[in-house]
Amino acid sequence: GDDDTGDDDTGDDDTGDDDDSAGSSSLGTSYTDALMTHRVHQYGKFELQFPYDHDSSLNPYDSDDVQLTFTFEDPDGLTQDIDGFYFQDHDTNCGGLCESGYMPTVGDPQWMVRYAPHKVGTYTFTSTLTDNVGTVAGPSGSFESIPSEDPGFVRIAADKRHFVFDDGSDYFPVGMNTAWGSGSEGIIDMYPRMFGEMKAEQMNYGRLWMVEWSFGLELDTLGEYRSPGAWLVDYVLDWAEQNGIYLMLALDTYSHLEGGGWSVNPYNSARGGPCASPTDFWTDTTAKDYYKQRLRYLVSRWGHATHLLSWQFFNEVDMIDTVGYDTAVQADVTDWHEEMGDHLHAIDPNSHLVTTSFAWATVGAPPWGGPEVWALDAMDYSMTHLYGVADFASQMATYSDQQKANADKPHYFGEFGANGSTGVATYSDDPNGLALHNGIWVSPFIGNAGTAMAWFWQDYIDTYDLYFEFGDLSAFLHNIPLANQGRAEAPVSNVGAGVNVYGQSNDEGGLLWVQNDASTWCCPYRSSGYVPSADDVSFDLGGVLDGNYIIRWWDDGAIFATETGTASSGSITLAQPGLSSDWALRVDLDLDADAMPDSWESGHGLSLSVDDSASDDDSDGLTNLQEFMEATSPALADTDGDGIDDGAEVAAGTSPSDPDTDGDGMPDGWEADYGLDSLDRADGDTDADSDGLSNREEFKRTTDPTDSDTDGDGALDGAEVSAGSDPLSL
Repeated sequence: GDDDTGDDDTGDDDTGDDDDSAGSSSLGTSYTDALMTHRVHQYGKFELQFPYDHDSSLNPYDSDDVQLTFTFEDPDGLTQDIDGFYFQDHDTNCGGLCESGYMPTVGDPQWMVRYAPHKVGTYTFTSTLTDNVGTVAGPSGSFESIPSEDPGFVRIAADKRHFVFDDGSDYFPVGMNTAWGSGSEGIIDMYPRMFGEMKAEQMNYGRLWMVEWSFGLELDTLGEYRSPGAWLVDYVLDWAEQNGIYLMLALDTYSHLEGGGWSVNPYNSARGGPCASPTDFWTDTTAKDYYKQRLRYLVSRWGHATHLLSWQFFNEVDMIDTVGYDTAVQADVTDWHEEMGDHLHAIDPNSHLVTTSFAWATVGAPPWGGPEVWALDAMDYSMTHLYGVADFASQMATYSDQQKANADKPHYFGEFGANGSTGVATYSDDPNGLALHNGIWVSPFIGNAGTAMAWFWQDYIDTYDLYFEFGDLSAFLHNIPLANQGRAEAPVSNVGAGVNVYGQSNDEGGLLWVQNDASTWCCPYRSSGYVPSADDVSFDLGGVLDGNYIIRWWDDGAIFATETGTASSGSITLAQPGLSSDWALRVDLDLDADAMPDSWESGHGLSLSVDDSASDDDSDGLTNLQEFMEATSPALADTDGDGIDDGAEVAAGTSPSDPDTDGDGMPDGWEADYGLDSLDRADGDTDADSDGLSNREEFKRTTDPTDSDTDGDGALDGAEVSAGSDPLSL
């Protein structure tokens, strides 16, 4: 696979297990063959592997047959147990059949464990290995966790409307579905290219489906998993991490429990499973035990991943047409989600978010939109799927309000589109892309936790090169904090005819999106070239403090007007002539009239009574006003921590708020230090010193990409890694 498919700076295990009893156990496992990571960046992937050597009659995926458990101790002495998992490496030379699971194996099966260190310092570990012979001590040792700029795992914000990272910074998903490899490229070629396109437009979200034609695991026999499917998830997750994309992993879809999908489902009694009908899947004890076993494997393999946004149990669980979804079945589905959600939360060491999905947008029955499921504590956030409505903005606002009233938790639209059949049909219905544009743009202005996620990623977004739509919205949002800002639906009044206004505001201003009500994909606007007559925008925003405000008007991804205004009696009038499609605007209290929001100034220790916009308090070459516009800190010379001051990055064309501008897996400053190009993503795959390690691998292993023998022991770095020794130790 791609040389970014592992953070495994491998070398021999530092266990000191040199005696016979540690070198080989009664189980026949040789720990002297263990390869492990010696150094890993904070929140990165520690990995250890050693040969799998057990009775062939045992199921390596069944913890009742054989189990490997590691206990990690962090620098503060706290411990955490992590399960190991069965791993088989694969080759991508599969003749175009990788998606179908026909991938050649590479080497022998391995035991593997993965772990994400949350702290900087020395971690130690021990392990035990149990099978039908007995229990023995497994590998033990230590590794170093070194500082990084990784913000950690995604969590629910305190306001219960947004997402944040472990470090408290915002995560607002901007993206689309990326469910499986499609078209002529397939998984191996499509995801690296597509994720690069997404990175260039500041997109940060995707969604994978574990289905039989792409990433499926449990397809043939219950409790046995297809190794190629798991390997492909590894592969795509690594590319997602490199490009700053966070993935939802959908574990099942409705078609697995109906029609042709049910006929080949290993849970079906006709295939040897425990369920006589699809409805039994929700209640049968044996079926639930097998499902929990699969969850255990998923967590052991991907529970370490910061770029795994969430687990999603089902895609559109209410689409199972053989069920009918009467009240009794709805109760069973609700109970199943509660049981499985609680179980998954209990076994996931990094507490990834958990969700599911329904096809019907309506909250309540009929049809059933799953309100009882969304209200469960086991579901961390809700979502809606929506297709074919005439005005996506107004419908999304309505359904979002319903969802948030039903369950006090974050919500976004997990799928949407003008047409739900094909990307070609979507383009035919919406050649101007208005459904896509309006759906993603209205999202933050109706208080959603992320953009609406378009469905046809390959034959619509990619084919017609519509990535720019996401980049335009990202440009507007890039310096706007969303989580925990006390915003609510904006109280607007006196809105002129022909204009819709959506917004979120607090007493220091608001974020608003104004739409010409004729600017929708259906119906007149769907005719190519049609432009609705322009309407003048004028409305009042209430609930604000009196005083001076700075108002910035955006058309797509650029500011077209900046003006000041005055609020009195708790209201400010906002007006602009000639709206033919839509605009966004940001209204900020600015008492000292220095063009910087008071909320931003107070958060960074600047004056609210003096114009300090031209000052450069951190001496990084950017004025305070420039820092605000670039979304950097006026108190930190190097906001993104990549080793280059903010002003120098702006001058060089790299991002001062993204440590890896080109998405090649190497920080900008590290590239500059070693003479690489921070704007060329291809140089991550090159080998500057011809030592057998790519530049990206050198960064992950903390070796020198310009010195083929970093530790000066006479062996090339790549040769040391291949031999299982440490390229940083003589």
